[in-house]
Amino acid sequence: RIILSRDPVALDTIGMNIIEGKRKEKNLRSLFNRPNLPVHIETAAKYGLGVTDLNLISHKTALI
Repeated sequence: RIILSRDPVALDTIGMNIIEGKRKEKNLRSLFNRPNLPVHIETAAKYGLGVTDLNLISHKTALI
């Protein structure tokens, strides 16, 4: 899978959702239920570097 974006925060948001989905499939603990919570994506959004709201992120899948 190749993911491209002009918005690095949106890219990380989509990537994190993919990873979370794969972890759930394998019955692994969520990355968000750990002591060292990944906060870099939300921090970047707070600095105005991109968006994390999935309703504002348009993504498409293409077969090559």
